[in-house]
Amino acid sequence: MTKPDPFKCFHSSPEIIRLAVMLYVRFPLSLCNVEDLLHERGIEISHETVRYWWNRFGPMFAAEIRRKRVQQMRAFSNWQWHLDEMFVKVNGERHYLWRAVDHEGEVLESFVTKTRDKKAALKFLKKTMKRHGRPHVFVTDFRQPPELYAFSLKKVGIDIAPEELIKRAKVEFFETRSAMQILAPHVATKFDLDVTDYRDVIRMLKQRTIPDDQLVAVYSDAIADIETKIVEHGIVTLPDYPVKMRLSTTAEAAAQAAPHMQPPPLAGNVGQQGEFILLVSVPGADGKALAYDDFSFDAVRWTLSAHEARPGHELRFATMLDLGVSLARGLYAFNSVNVKGWALYAAAEMVPYESVEGQLIAMQHRLLRAARAFLDPMLNLGLISVDDAGEILSNDVVLSDAMVKQELDRYTFNAPGQAASYFYGCSRLLELRVATKLALGDKFDRKAFNNFILSLGQLPPD
Repeated sequence: MTKPDPFKCFHSSPEIIRLAVMLYVRFPLSLCNVEDLLHERGIEISHETVRYWWNRFGPMFAAEIRRKRVQQMRAFSNWQWHLDEMFVKVNGERHYLWRAVDHEGEVLESFVTKTRDKKAALKFLKKTMKRHGRPHVFVTDFRQPPELYAFSLKKVGIDIAPEELIKRAKVEFFETRSAMQILAPHVATKFDLDVTDYRDVIRMLKQRTIPDDQLVAVYSDAIADIETKIVEHGIVTLPDYPVKMRLSTTAEAAAQAAPHMQPPPLAGNVGQQGEFILLVSVPGADGKALAYDDFSFDAVRWTLSAHEARPGHELRFATMLDLGVSLARGLYAFNSVNVKGWALYAAAEMVPYESVEGQLIAMQHRLLRAARAFLDPMLNLGLISVDDAGEILSNDVVLSDAMVKQELDRYTFNAPGQAASYFYGCSRLLELRVATKLALGDKFDRKAFNNFILSLGQLPPD
């Protein structure tokens, strides 16, 4: 029996419908942008028509692409699946999430069960293989071969051996933790707290949350204070326009549960600025906010503003656009060490001028970056268990349970090697600064050095 033609009752040809839908989903275009592009090609339709086609045919086109991709993948001898399972809570009850991911990192299938046993595993495998076929290899351990993991580090800009990275990061971790313990009693005295351990002090500071409707005002004040300090102490040259910021939508907050910088387009930019996206509370299934308490309290606003806005990510992209850095350098010199290293370095530049509680949280974020730089390679080289890594993040770095899970997924599943780029990039910049200062002596100019680094765009710091 032949299947009915899905385009039968439509006046437009299937090719035009497919073009409109694929333009909308493949590129960052609005419905009106698609309408304008089609108009340039002599096709007169409304943007509401594009919306209707997208809702009607989008799932069908996605299924076709998925089927073709699976057929192509089956022809490769290296087609393998990575299988894992983890604990999740659904309406407060423990369930088990099973996932199958192919060798390119695409999630093929996910499956939630109430039990974790042979029957549930077989049910998941049968369902997945029925839809996607049988892979050549099943991988149930997230660890990569040492050579492959070392290559993953090189791709993000880390050009030293994983063992050397672990050694350096551990030294930084223990030194930062000791400094935090020295600073914590001063914070406790300021807020009249009856605790002195840095872990307990941070947990008390996290209770001083900022309501969603006050986020923009609070962060605007923090950025204004930071810019004043930058000018007073001659740290770096600032643009003559303010930072652009806004609250995240609920969907954006659910997709990326942390404040972040949305970079501007480097190609074809017609005056767009990057945006500092502030995180709003994300409601869970029970109507309560999700268990992230790492970015919503008052003491974190200084270091987040310095890292994501100025003099961090936002200033780097603003400088690139203002100075006219070449597209080749802007687009192809990118790696995580270049970008993340500057943001962590910039946040460290502002630590001496922050309040005492802001300094403690800045050190906590530095502690997290050091922890990432040795936990990521240790997990992937089999030198530490997932449970022990989670214990360090929860107990020593004082992250929420939700943030711990997100971090462990990042090291073992989403982007192995990438998390270490913050620590290594900042270390390289500090090494370059020390070498420059020793070479120039009294002629060293902090502002000129920082301006020079920014003027290079995203070139590696060496």
